[in-house]
Amino acid sequence: MSKINRRLITYAIIIVSLFMLCSCSNSNLENIVSKVDSDSSGYKSIDVTTKEKTAFADASIIVIYENTTSGKQVFDVVSKNGRNGNVEMAILIENNMVINIAVISHQESEDHADRVFKDSYLNQYKNIDLTKKLLVSGGVPSSDNDIVVVSGATITSNAVLDCVNAVAFYLQNK
Repeated sequence: MSKINRRLITYAIIIVSLFMLCSCSNSNLENIVSKVDSDSSGYKSIDVTTKEKTAFADASIIVIYENTTSGKQVFDVVSKNGRNGNVEMAILIENNMVINIAVISHQESEDHADRVFKDSYLNQYKNIDLTKKLLVSGGVPSSDNDIVVVSGATITSNAVLDCVNAVAFYLQNK
């Protein structure tokens, strides 16, 4: 095979690889954003430093997608503190308020997942102002930023709280 043919094949492989990488990235964006926003159009990933992504000790921001028209942001966040491993959440933010929250992936038991990742539990995060750090409450919330954990699934509940607090920490310190 001639040098020219080898170069053409190498360039073709590079182009195909770049195309596949871009396709996967857009697919990932749509999969994550669609978990929390019914209109996933207009979102683009924004640049965030590694230091900003990992500034909160108990959870890390993987990527932030911003809607270029509305300014809404979707945070893909993972806590390593689930009972059985990582808990990854998508969190939709508008004007520093949680608009929606959904699980992307987890390694929790079916029993814990059924109790913590259902809307009736996650809805308590909606409309919370993330300019304040969220607090854990064992019972009835005593303030606007208290979160009630699921009895018997406290570790999993705290992993979700870690994800939301990572977003709050980012917003408070950007």
